[in-house]
Amino acid sequence: MSDDLLSVDDELVALTAIFGEDIVERTSQHSLILTLPAKTAFPRLDASIVLPSQYPSLAPPSVELQSVLLDEATVTNIVSKLLSLWSPGESVLYAWTEILQEEWQQRAPPEKLPESQTGKDATISDLPDGNSAASKKGSNLTHDQHNEPAIAAKIVHGEPLTEKRSTFQAHLAPVNSVSEVNDVMDYLLQNNKIRSATHNIMAYRIERDIEPKGVFIADADDDGEDSAGGRLLHLLQVVDAKNVVVVVSRWFGGILLGPARFGLINKSAKDLLDSCGYIRNQ
Repeated sequence: MSDDLLSVDDELVALTAIFGEDIVERTSQHSLILTLPAKTAFPRLDASIVLPSQYPSLAPPSVELQSVLLDEATVTNIVSKLLSLWSPGESVLYAWTEILQEEWQQRAPPEKLPESQTGKDATISDLPDGNSAASKKGSNLTHDQHNEPAIAAKIVHGEPLTEKRSTFQAHLAPVNSVSEVNDVMDYLLQNNKIRSATHNIMAYRIERDIEPKGVFIADADDDGEDSAGGRLLHLLQVVDAKNVVVVVSRWFGGILLGPARFGLINKSAKDLLDSCGYIRNQ
């Protein structure tokens, strides 16, 4: 085991001991999620952090922030502040957690959120700007019908995957804005077969073309399959897929699959991402 990896392990053990498992969740050997004030809170702040193999000696962590209470300019400023704390050889996760706690405390949650937002994942694109992506059946999103051929041309459909009579099929499209995500979702849901799926799980990740690099707009939708959207978004983060929306349609076949269904959802998405060249760090 390398010295860097050992120091990362020690740092994460200490971080969890200090702040608790309700705030610190290690999602893989090189990634974690910080959730403030706690995982069960709404609204909340989620910080998805990936530790490159050269951290902390030569490279800083990357971070994506998601919260209904933070606009894009605020996210950019916070990310800049976090990145400025790192220097070669310096472990920064403890300092980052303290900074994020301070930023959260400065933004007291409203006493009551609009009913339409209650219980939703708190992400940047949930800001009340009318652009929140949706993948619900019967969506009333509208787009310019003259653009339908262009929208259809950029959507790629994966091969169906069937397990115990349940079928999973991934779809993806390149996107550069939330409005493009909405256009893709609206177009997909015009297809009777896709619209009839038991779930259409969606996640997208868009890199902002601003400094500092590494600032993303991201969101996910479970569409009734609890936690599936968040897992799909985590996949996009882990493989560093950028400027893409992925939808996995599941048609339930009557046999419960248990936790295995999450692996099948992500496998469908990962296979399509890989075939389309979106997987960058493997």
